[in-house]
Amino acid sequence: MLRIGVTGLIASGKSVVSKLLSEYTKFPIINADSLAREATAKGSEAVAEIALEFGNEYIKDGEIDRSLLAKKVFSDEEAKKRLNAIVHYRVGARYQELLERYENIGVEGIIFDCPLLVEAGTEDLADIVVLVYSSHESQMDRLMNIRHLSKEEAEMRIRVQIPFEVQKRYADIVVENNGTIDELRQKMPMLFEQIKECISAKKSLHN
Repeated sequence: MLRIGVTGLIASGKSVVSKLLSEYTKFPIINADSLAREATAKGSEAVAEIALEFGNEYIKDGEIDRSLLAKKVFSDEEAKKRLNAIVHYRVGARYQELLERYENIGVEGIIFDCPLLVEAGTEDLADIVVLVYSSHESQMDRLMNIRHLSKEEAEMRIRVQIPFEVQKRYADIVVENNGTIDELRQKMPMLFEQIKECISAKKSLHN
């Protein structure tokens, strides 16, 4: 089964690319953010670990105060690492469960929408890594106008991520996303052809 990893910096449009690619290929999406929310749902072991690690002020009515925790981890690299240590292995375990389920029903491929695929050092969870790129201006516009962050919050969230040039080293394909959704949709046939070419090239190297 083909595993296509889609990643990129914050507000680059990786989830939009995942959705459009899924529409084109009919491959299901496994969304890492959804798995992380599932792993940290009310009553989960992860909530108790987060309370122990960060303090009860980050828990409200038995649930994580995600807004407060986000402010903490986006301004404190060590806190981010501690949170990732609690969440990432749970996401990885659930991802493997879903892969097995899809394989058992004969699915030919999946799209793994994972913002931290490279940052977490888990690019081996995908056969092909697609990196979505947007200009700093596009990222800022989306963060401020769609997610309603202040300019300072938007800048901080961009600044704490691994730079594009570093992530690019781990990518097989880069997709630019500075235009409209329709323009992005038109790139999907070529993107899937590139993915198939990369797979063929990798198979040739191992033969």
